[in-house]
Amino acid sequence: MLDARDKRHSHRFPIQVPVLFDSEQGETRDVSVEGVYFFCKATLRPGDNIDFSLQFDKNTVSNDSHMYFACRGTVLRSEKNGQRNGVAVRFTDSEHSHLFV
Repeated sequence: MLDARDKRHSHRFPIQVPVLFDSEQGETRDVSVEGVYFFCKATLRPGDNIDFSLQFDKNTVSNDSHMYFACRGTVLRSEKNGQRNGVAVRFTDSEHSHLFV
């Protein structure tokens, strides 16, 4: 039987950036072109559809701007991790915008 890691089709990058959704905030553990894994206090269930944004600051991107990545996704799994929940989300739609500092 394959575990979740064996089903991945794209490389995951270990990047910690803020995640904002439904007046909640979390932080990513890793990001790929197909999805994201993040930690938050909210309880999300597999199958939930969520709208959220990833906020990349000028230290994360290679220029002097902030980049906001507005996303829609489906929760694939959610697991308790101490005081927070770890959530795996597959992107279903996204767009990005740059804000220059």
